[in-house]
Amino acid sequence: MRQTRQLSAVNSGTITRRDNEVWRKETPFSMTKVTVYKNGNHITGIECDGHTGYGAEGEDIVCAALSSVVQTAVLGILQIAKINADYRTDERKGYLRLTLPQDLSAERRHDASVILNTMLLGISDLYQSFSDFIELEVK
Repeated sequence: MRQTRQLSAVNSGTITRRDNEVWRKETPFSMTKVTVYKNGNHITGIECDGHTGYGAEGEDIVCAALSSVVQTAVLGILQIAKINADYRTDERKGYLRLTLPQDLSAERRHDASVILNTMLLGISDLYQSFSDFIELEVK
């Protein structure tokens, strides 16, 4: 059963939640769009695009927090789990994308799931407090 719920938000924007997975906030200003890609119960990638606009460059604590959560997960995937993932960034544009290979062993899939699900918890927590500056979608 598909559920859609509208919640009022700051700045007359709207947060929409669909199927307990998609969160969107429509606002007239800058924000970071975070898309987490899943295949079944496994996260297969993440894409972050844009700057949050919470503060001036170098003083944006929301951007810094979001970047820390995501980049720590990327480090965990690449250096701790030793997964050869496709990883691209463009710091100027505020863009990051990580895509896991499809042929992971069960052990590496488990390691990636632990790291990326922890990352999603951190992003979701930030979203709850700063939804005017972060758009989160899980698909």
